[in-house]
Amino acid sequence: SNTVGFSSSSLLASTNWESSLSTIKAEKDEVVRVLDANTVKLQKNGLVTTALAKTPSGNKKNDAFPDCMSKSPSSKIRKFLPAGTKVGIRFVDEARSGNTNGRPREALVIVQQKNEGPLLVNAELVRSGFAKPSARGINISERLLPGISEDLHRMQTDAKERGLGLYARCDEVEIDPISL
Repeated sequence: SNTVGFSSSSLLASTNWESSLSTIKAEKDEVVRVLDANTVKLQKNGLVTTALAKTPSGNKKNDAFPDCMSKSPSSKIRKFLPAGTKVGIRFVDEARSGNTNGRPREALVIVQQKNEGPLLVNAELVRSGFAKPSARGINISERLLPGISEDLHRMQTDAKERGLGLYARCDEVEIDPISL
C-alpha cells in the first residue's frame, strides 16, 4: 500500500515532507550572489530571504556565535548557492509580489542535486546548525510540506546535541599542547 502511517521516527517524518518537495511548483531562477546568511540575490526575482530558517546576526548577547566557530555564518549558504546555481523558488510570504515595503520576499530555496533529488536549502541550514527555525513563511510552508516545522525543531535539537555550527562547544575543541 502507498499510505504511510505517522511515526515518531525522524527518518519517516523528514521523508514525508521531503517527498513533497518534488511536487512543489517552484519558479526557476539563478543565483547572482549571496548577500548575507539570510539573503540571496536572484537573476529574476531580486532579493529573497530564507523562509523557515534564520541565521542570527550575532550582535545580540544571546545570539552571539561561539568564539571557536571557524566558519562565517554565511559560509554554509554560500556553499549551497554559489553564483550561477539554478534554483527553484517558492514564495511563502503572505505578501503579493509588489507589496513588500522594500523587504526581500520569503522563499523556499530548492536546489536540484545530481542523482539525489531536490534539496531544501532552508532546512539544510538548520540541519547543519547554521540557522535556527523561524516562523517566517510557516503557514504556507506547512501546507506545502506537512510536518516541516516540527522536523526543523528536531534538526535544531540534533545540531545542538552534535555541537554543529552555531552550537559549537568551544570547551570541547582539542588543543595541541605542543603548540602552546
